[in-house]
Amino acid sequence: RAKYDLHVFEPGVRVRLPLVSEGSAFIAGSVRLDGRAIETVRNAGSVPSIEIAEAGQYRLEYSLRPAARSSGGAAGFELSLPRVPAARFELALPDGAPSVEVVSARGGVQLDETARRLSAELGAIDRLIVQWPEEGSPGGAGRAAEIEQLTWLKVQPGSVLAAVKFNFHAVEGRVQQMRLSVDSRLRLLPIAGDNPPAVQLGPETGAWRTVALRWPRPLPPETTLALTFLLGGASGVGNVPLPKIELLDFTPGINWTAVAVDPALDYDQQHQIPLEPVAAADFLRGWGQPDMAPQFAFRTPGSPNGWKLSTRPHQPRGTVEQSLALGFDENRVEAAFDAAISVASGYVFQHRLTAPSELKVESVSVVENGMEMAQRWSRGDDGTIVVFLNGPASAAQKLSVRGSLPLDMDRPWPLPVFRVERCDLHTARIHLFRRPGVSLDVRGEEGEQLILDDVAAGTRFDAPHQGFGRLARTIRWDGVGRPPAEVLIAPNRPRIAAKATLRLKDDGRAWSADADIGLEVAGGIVDEIALRAPTPWNGPYRADKPGDLSTREIPGWGRCLVFRPAEPVSADYSLTVSGPLEPSGEGRVCLPDIRPIGVDAASISVELPRRAGKRIYRWQTAGLQLAEQAAGRRGPSDLDNRQSPAGVGRYTVAGESFRACLESIEGGEAAVELADVALSWSADGLLRGAARLDLDPGGKAELSLRLPAECELIGASSAGRPIESSRTDDGLWQMRMHSSDAPQSLEIVFSGRVPAAGSLRLDAPAPDGAPVKRVRWTIAIPAGRIITAPQSAAAAEPWTPDDLLLRAIGGAETPALQYESPPGETTLTLDCRSPGPSRLPRYTAAAVALAALGLLVLRRKR
Repeated sequence: RAKYDLHVFEPGVRVRLPLVSEGSAFIAGSVRLDGRAIETVRNAGSVPSIEIAEAGQYRLEYSLRPAARSSGGAAGFELSLPRVPAARFELALPDGAPSVEVVSARGGVQLDETARRLSAELGAIDRLIVQWPEEGSPGGAGRAAEIEQLTWLKVQPGSVLAAVKFNFHAVEGRVQQMRLSVDSRLRLLPIAGDNPPAVQLGPETGAWRTVALRWPRPLPPETTLALTFLLGGASGVGNVPLPKIELLDFTPGINWTAVAVDPALDYDQQHQIPLEPVAAADFLRGWGQPDMAPQFAFRTPGSPNGWKLSTRPHQPRGTVEQSLALGFDENRVEAAFDAAISVASGYVFQHRLTAPSELKVESVSVVENGMEMAQRWSRGDDGTIVVFLNGPASAAQKLSVRGSLPLDMDRPWPLPVFRVERCDLHTARIHLFRRPGVSLDVRGEEGEQLILDDVAAGTRFDAPHQGFGRLARTIRWDGVGRPPAEVLIAPNRPRIAAKATLRLKDDGRAWSADADIGLEVAGGIVDEIALRAPTPWNGPYRADKPGDLSTREIPGWGRCLVFRPAEPVSADYSLTVSGPLEPSGEGRVCLPDIRPIGVDAASISVELPRRAGKRIYRWQTAGLQLAEQAAGRRGPSDLDNRQSPAGVGRYTVAGESFRACLESIEGGEAAVELADVALSWSADGLLRGAARLDLDPGGKAELSLRLPAECELIGASSAGRPIESSRTDDGLWQMRMHSSDAPQSLEIVFSGRVPAAGSLRLDAPAPDGAPVKRVRWTIAIPAGRIITAPQSAAAAEPWTPDDLLLRAIGGAETPALQYESPPGETTLTLDCRSPGPSRLPRYTAAAVALAALGLLVLRRKR
């Protein structure tokens, strides 16, 4: 009987009845729509249909009588189906019915033995095929001499395969289908060949299930069928059962089983009943050319439960180099175990590690070629850790275990035993670290079994050992028994008195702060020296002693600078840490509250510069008191250089916090040691000029530059770096210097206009109001002009102008004159004229002579 749930969307729809086609008999009058009988109409193709008047949901039912057919020893029927995703087939079976297969079902097939009802999830198929064996067809108690069954059990790391060959020999009739009863854990792999059968999996009944094979064409009388099954859930290590593979329609005359075990595994047979051995050569004659030889073969027992194979990884030959890092704190010990394992032969499937039972394991890892191999791990009651790998491993591996151990400081702590089992120990080292809160000592007798090594100063370890604290001792152990040593842990509570002197420095380019720290240590050892390092003391930092510098946020103190000396400090110790000070956004320089922390007593003094060269510094302070006042002597409230010939003001910290900010720099003035000036102008009076000024800024960060009259600044630089400049209302050029203190060379390029002829007055560029000790001039001779020697300057010994000045006059080939002004004089007056007719001989001679002198001077550069 067919049942359909319909959803009709439009009225007056005519529906053709599915399944009613050639090969099936429609039972007239059996159609029901929602339980009501409905009239059917047959079309020209004799397919009945019904008409549904209204839209809606309906249940359509009708009865069929399929026509059974037989072929090749099998009976059954076929029906065409519409493709419906949730199609389901149910079949009521009489008692004694043969095994029925729903060949075309895509889903599961289940048999209810009590109700004698078979159900199959069809899926979206378009054809229903149901078959069962005919009476008298090959099956049941067939002739024993017609078939051989050879089963080859292949056990290897990671999988267990059961390969089966059925050799058919002239059976009665033509075989087109075959049924097997197999272990429900077996999964049939794809079947190769040009005539592969359709496979139908039957329902599971307990530990077994039926596998039905049906070929499109009957098999030849002499043929071999090869099947391969994968035993699900079997890794190849442990107990391997003999899986059941039993023919249902034939009784094989020969039924042998061979077993092949991978060389990476060791094995033992376990059987409850005696097995009849079979020569491996006899098995191979029936099997054909194998890809490997079996270790043994036997006649397959009637019950597979009487035999199993116990396998285990073959014990490889390998070595291990292991290290154990122990980090001691006041109540626990961090443990980091690492072992480099080299496997000489075979495969490894697991690692066993002897470890203390009180170890609290946090992580376990096995890495091979950069890939994680640890699948899971377990622990025994004795603390042994067993690490199971996700596959066979044969390359070098790194085993890592992280955890912690309890610690009782009131008693000696014996060194624990960590040991990789089943490997030859090559080296074993134990590294003992301690946190700052504890001290550590080792008590043990050195010998062949144990060697205590001193730790070299500055010895460092990569992560994760850096978090364990300071390395205190290293132990070499031979790996036999328990390391014959104990660790003595005691609280470390040193008493620390600190003296700090903070010095502020100005090198003319930038400010820096030095912190000179002196420690007096008693009753313990010091591993770290911490300084409060607020902004603007931002680093980078440098220390004058070997060790590590780092910054760290410490609760209650903010950012701190932490110095770890190469060796712990147990007596008097001095340290200087230096770092730059960054000016504020307004360019103001301040010394922040830098002080040692974590000490029992501290005295802090501050040294601020009063005078450097021509500069006088004035400071605004808070929480500081002049050392003279602190000692009871009178002194000025500000920093006057007369009170400190050394140019440094010394303060003591008088409050809980302090600060010193630069208020002003006074009393300095700029001065020019040498001004090299080069000038040229054209016949229309366009002036080009360049100058190099060797000057001392006098502590001034900004200078006002004065140029010759009618001139504009084109650019300025110092040491190849451009200088920011802007014109002021009074015609000067305000320039922000790179350094306010260091002597430097200022290069400027300018242009302007001068009279084309007549008397010219030229001023050397210089900072406004700054004295100029010396001025040299290089003057290009304008074309068609003659220049008389100036009265305010004299011809000087020739010198070679640099590239900047040569470019200003048009190059080294340009005729030029050179003069030097008297000391302190910055103005040059020249007479530039065209030669008149009456004076032509005299001026021509003078011009030629001067031009020759200029060419001679400038060509010396070449």
